[in-house]
This record gives sequence, structure tokens and C-alpha cells, in this order.
Amino acid sequence: MVNSSKTQLLLICFISIAALPVIILSDIVALNTIFAFITGLFLPGYLLLIALYPRRESLGGTERFLLSFALSLAVVPLILLVLNYVWSLELIPCIIAVTVFNLLMVAVGWWRQRRLPAEERFAVSLSPLAEFNVTVLFKSIRFYLWVLLIGLTTWLLCSPLQLTLQPFAVESLHIFRNLPLFAGVFIAWFLVLIFLMFSKSPSKLAVIEKVALSVLVALVFNGFWIINSLYGFGSDSMANLADVNLVVGLGKLPPLGDLNYSGYPGATIIGSFFTQASGLTTFATGTVFCLETSIIAAALLALFLVRTLKNPNAAMLALLLIVIVAAALSPASVPSRALAFRADIFSGVFWLSFITLLFRSEEEIFTGIGEKVIVLLLLAATTIFYANHSFVIVFVIFSIFIVARLAKDPHSIEPAMLYLPLVLAVLWSLYIATGVFKSVTRLLPSFLDILFAGEFLHTFQKAAGGPGAGVPFWMPLMSYIRWAFYGLGTLITVAGLFFIRKMGTLQRRIIGTVFGIGVFTMIFMFLEAQGVQVTRYIAYAPVFLSPLLIGLLFKFSRLWKRILAGMAIVVLFVFSLPSFLVYYGGNFNTYAVTEGDIAAGEFLGERYGSINELTVYSNRHFPDVTYYYLPDAAQKGPRVPSEVLSENDLWLDVDNLVSRFNKSDNPGLFVFSERASLLWYHETGILPDDEQWQLIKNELEGEDGANLVFSNDYVQVYANPAAVALSSGSER
Repeated sequence: MVNSSKTQLLLICFISIAALPVIILSDIVALNTIFAFITGLFLPGYLLLIALYPRRESLGGTERFLLSFALSLAVVPLILLVLNYVWSLELIPCIIAVTVFNLLMVAVGWWRQRRLPAEERFAVSLSPLAEFNVTVLFKSIRFYLWVLLIGLTTWLLCSPLQLTLQPFAVESLHIFRNLPLFAGVFIAWFLVLIFLMFSKSPSKLAVIEKVALSVLVALVFNGFWIINSLYGFGSDSMANLADVNLVVGLGKLPPLGDLNYSGYPGATIIGSFFTQASGLTTFATGTVFCLETSIIAAALLALFLVRTLKNPNAAMLALLLIVIVAAALSPASVPSRALAFRADIFSGVFWLSFITLLFRSEEEIFTGIGEKVIVLLLLAATTIFYANHSFVIVFVIFSIFIVARLAKDPHSIEPAMLYLPLVLAVLWSLYIATGVFKSVTRLLPSFLDILFAGEFLHTFQKAAGGPGAGVPFWMPLMSYIRWAFYGLGTLITVAGLFFIRKMGTLQRRIIGTVFGIGVFTMIFMFLEAQGVQVTRYIAYAPVFLSPLLIGLLFKFSRLWKRILAGMAIVVLFVFSLPSFLVYYGGNFNTYAVTEGDIAAGEFLGERYGSINELTVYSNRHFPDVTYYYLPDAAQKGPRVPSEVLSENDLWLDVDNLVSRFNKSDNPGLFVFSERASLLWYHETGILPDDEQWQLIKNELEGEDGANLVFSNDYVQVYANPAAVALSSGSER
């Protein structure tokens, strides 16, 4: 042990107290970042778990480590949300509040542990290191394969890229300076990965090794695009980072309606805290959280699959099926958004933490006080990050309860754990989302209008991730395989309802969970315009459909099981690189924020940042840099792609925006993004050099180009006369 549990808590006290002057007074960003990460993103959850689970055997080491990060992301924003109303969200109040919480948890943990025999108290164990035989390690082929795998991972993450603005059907195929070389290294990486995943490993390290391999999968399939694209962000994340910047400047939350995710301040709060505590820019903070949430999600997913399938090899097969075929590493987000600094990405981590506890054992469901507290904290955090996802948890809990009753399973959920989550989710939603009632009142006529217009079919096409025209043959094939996965998994779920009494407890929970997600998807699909919530099933269900499919495969005889598993591995290998290129990088050049975007944003912020009542128009539905550099300006753009059904729809929207821009007496800017033209190429097939785009730019320029105030290869900025007059200094 680290001598004893008491020594561990004293060491944590010292680190927490020492972090205060360092974070407040130091100008060394690297040092501040380390202390901010430890005290704000790890210790709160770690100490809370010691307080709730003081016994060493009550929680596994890997589970405790992963939940420490997840619970820190949940607890710190809840603390700071209260702090916002009693003090402020400036650096000193925030770091004091987090430190006080850590010290309080140290006291509670010490009090609970002192009531236990010394040998039962939890503390970090160093005994495995003392028994570590370096000589044996260096003689192991597995050790050198791990070194090779880490080296190949590093090479892939650092691959040189070239960003271009060309109308390629698959952008990611054209960003590599040497695609054949990259493909060769990727294939070598995947072969080593498969060997380590499915070959025999030391029994004591089997689960830890599987979790570590899952982290490397997350680093390549998600981290590559985060690290290699400048800031790794798209539209939503720029808007969310603008909120972080706003809170850092104000020192408190603005009125709820002023946030982009109105009423969901969780991501904004944790982002502003870490930005101030670390000294990093908000862009860098966003990158940190993108990587952290992706890694934690993959690790928790691996732990969940090992538990449900009770076979590490089957768990790894299920994980690859989720990542490669379903293209969903982080549930709670559709694949194209897996890289963004978004509220629903954070809540995806809470969701995976929730199901880790839900499938912790076959007998008990949230019966201990520790599990109940954690579940309620996760649910509370989910509601302030993205309330829609809290209802997913509610639907899942009720569905599991119903399935257990139908199967006469004694291991059901206590009534209190049915109603408390529902009350919590509803109360928060009543507070921040009264617009839900407006949606309900217009539900039937809106639904009928959308249905008769055929727009639901368009929505399902978008949700399916259809590759469109002009793409390699393997892209449609990947789409068909993906939907075969969803279809077969859903059929197994429906069939399972008829044989529910013959199943094991964990299988029933999986069936109940998929059923709950399906019901949630159907209800909320009709409550929102164009039924866009259909993507919720695509985001959440793969995590449970995959173990259902793999579990069915492993029910075959030993010979057939090996044959079918081998065939599945071959299929996953064949489509590993295409999946990497399509689902995680297909829109890389369209969505990534580049140096050209940043240059335009800096110009806008410097020239027009102090103008009141400014309106920013754009040729994309969600402008990138303007939300960050001009967060107070009104933003106007075309409808979202799922609502633009034809070329005429787009031209009509843009023409209306240009007309409003030219005729407005208020200061206005029109930000024309060449990258947005590529986005619309992917959505509608309109080429970026289409004559209509040029006509629009000619109209925006005005006589002799008088309205053009900024231009580079990526962005052109046009100002109407009112904006030109103000920016010249007359009313600044």
C-alpha cells in the first residue's frame, strides 16, 4: 500500500492545499494545467468514491479509477452551479470551492475508513510493482508488441496532413500527403491491435489490458481527428467555446437564454473553470475535454462489455463492432459530431458511467447507498449538461423495471429509484424548457404536415449517413452493413421480449435498455421538427445491440463459434480503414476550423467586437468563428441541412439573407465561407464554384467591391453601410 489509507489521504490534502497558491499565482501554464487536472478533473470523483466506498473490495481498481474521472466531470459543475448564485465563477472562488469539497471528502473518507479494520481500508496498492520482474518483462514478446503498438499509434496521430478546399466526395482521402503509407501503417497497427486483443494475456492483467487497448482505439479513431485538425472543432463547439469565453469574462453565468445550449450550462461551467485554472486558451481547453471524454467513454465501454459478455475476447469483438460497423465510439452523439466540445458528449460519459453501475452485478441494481448517490449525481449532472439525455436514463430505468416484472425477476429496481430520477429530470426541464409545452400543443398538426410532406423520409436518410453520389464502392457497402447491424440487433431485441423469462438477468437488462431507448426515440422524434431525434437510437443503441449479437454468436458450438468469430474479425479488419476514413473523417475538411477561419475571426473580433446590435449573416446554418469572436452578435444563416430538401431551398434561403443584409438599417456583416460551400456540396451536390455562389458574392460586394472588408482563401467578409460607418470609429 502507499503505507496506509491515512497516508494516502494526508498526501491528497497536501496536494489540494499546495495547488491553491500554484494555480492562483503561477504563470507557468504547464504546471497550472497539471494541478488543475489533478485537483479538478480527478480528485473530486476519486475522494467521493472513497467516501462512498471506503472498503478496498467494494469497488474494483479499474472501475474506481475510471469513475473518478467521470464523477469529477459530474460533481464539479454541480458545485460551481451553486457557487454561481452565492458568489461568482471567477478563478479564486472556483478553486476554493473545489478545494473545500476535496478536503471535505477527505474528512468523510477518513471518518468512514477509521471505522473499518486497517486491512479492509482502500488505499492505492504498490505491491504489484514490488513483485514486478523486469527480466521476465523484457523476455516477453507481448511487451515488444505493446511497444510497437504504441509507436504505431504515435506515428498515426502525428501523420503529416495537407488541408485543401476542394470538392472531393470523400475529403479524408485527400488530406494525407501519402495515403498509401498511412494506410500501410494503419493496417499494421490494426493487425498488432487484433493480436493483442485476442491472444492470451496474463490473467491478472486481462481486463486492464483490454481497457488499455480500447483507449488506443479511441485515440486513433477519435483522437486523430481531434489532434490533427486545428482545434478539432466544428460549428457547435465554436459556439460553446464562445459561451466559455463569455463566462470567463463575466465571472458568472449570463441569463439562460444567452447561452447557445440555453438552460444547459454544465459544459460552459466546467470549461470556464479549467480555462482559468490551467491558464490554457479556451481552444486548448476544448481539445483537452474532447480527448478526455473520448478516452473515458472507450474505457468505460470496454469495462461494460467485459461484464455483460463475461469474456474479454467477446468484449473486444463487441467493441470493434461498435466502433467499425456502428461508427459510434462515444454514445450520446451521432458520429459526425464525435469530435466537438458539446454538452451531449459530456453527458455520454455520464450515461456510460450509469450503465457501468447498472450492469455491475446480476443480483443488485442500485441497492447500496453508494450506488444510489452516484446515480442521482450522474443524473443531476446530465440534466444540467443536456436534459434530453436525462430522459433516456429515465426511460431505461422504467423499461428494465417492466421487463423484470414480466420475467418475474426478483432482482428489480427499487420504486424509489424509479421515481427520483423522473422527478429530478422533470423539475429541471420545467425550470429551463417551458418550450416543451409549445412543442406538445402543436405536436399533431406539425407531425401530420411533416409526414405528408415526406420530410421524415429525408430525416431517416440523414440519420442513415447515406454516402451520396461519387464515392468509392465500399462506402455504400459500409452503409448497408451498418444498417444490417441495426436491423438484426433490433430484431433480436424484439424476439427477446417473447423469451424474456428464459434469459439471464443481464440479458434481460440489455433487452430492457434497448426497448427503453427505442421508446424514448419514438416519442421525442415526434416532439421535434423533422423528427431529428431518430438519431438518438443510432447514438445509444449500438452499445447494447453489439453484445446481443456477439452473445448470440458465442452460443454456437465451440467449432462454429471459432469459425464465425474468425469471419467477424476478418470483416472488421477489411472495413477498419474505410470506417476510419468515412465515419470519423469524411467531413474533416468541411467541419474543421483552420488557420484561415481563425484569421477571419480575429479580424472580426478586433474590428467589430465592440459594436452593439450587430447582426452576422452567413452562407452556412451555423457560422464557425463568428460565434466565438462575436458572441454578442445575432447570427443568421440558412436552415439546417436536414431541412434543406433541394437546391432551390438553399438558394431561396441565401437570397433572403442577402436581401435582409442589404436592406437593413442596422449594422450587419455577411461572412461568406468557402468551407460552407463545401458543406453544401456534401449535402446537396452543389459545387463550390457554382455560378450561383459567384452571383451571390458579386451582389454582396456592392459597387466596385465597396462592401468587401476582408478576404483570404477561406473567408470573405462583407459589411453593409451601417457597419462600415460604425467600424470607422464614428460610433464605436
